[in-house]
Amino acid sequence: MKVVFDTNVYISGHLFKGGIPSRLVDLARDKKFDLFYSPEILEELRRVLETKFDLTLHEREAILRWVDGTGALVYPKKGLSLVKGCQEDNRILECALSCQADFLVTGDKAHLLPLKHPFGFRIISPAEFYQGLNSLLSQRSKK
Repeated sequence: MKVVFDTNVYISGHLFKGGIPSRLVDLARDKKFDLFYSPEILEELRRVLETKFDLTLHEREAILRWVDGTGALVYPKKGLSLVKGCQEDNRILECALSCQADFLVTGDKAHLLPLKHPFGFRIISPAEFYQGLNSLLSQRSKK
C-alpha cells in the first residue's frame, strides 16, 4: 500500500507523542505500508520545523533524516494547481499522483480533506487511515 503523509502528519507524529499521527509514524517505521515523499515535502517540513517550533538543529535534522530513511523519494513531473492559495498543498498532491499512492493522509480540513479530485488515491484523515489500517493488519494476523 502506497501512502503519502502531509507535512502536518509528520509534525504531529514526531512532536506530539501518543496521538494517532505518532502511531502512524511508528507503523511507517515498521514498514506496515510504503511511505513516499518528494523534495518539496521535505523542504516544506524543514521550513515549518525551523520557523514554527522551538527545536534544535539536531532535533530538526533527526526528523528529516527519519523521513529520508523511512520513505521513498519521488520526483513529481506533473505540476498541479487544484488548491488555490496554497501551493504547498499542490506539491503534496503532485507527490501522491507521481507515486500512484493509494492514500494521502492529512489533517488539512480547509483544503485537502474536502477536495474533490479525479485521481486514483483517497485523501483521508490520520484517524480514518489508522482505523482502516488497524483493521487490515488485524485481519492479516488472524490468517
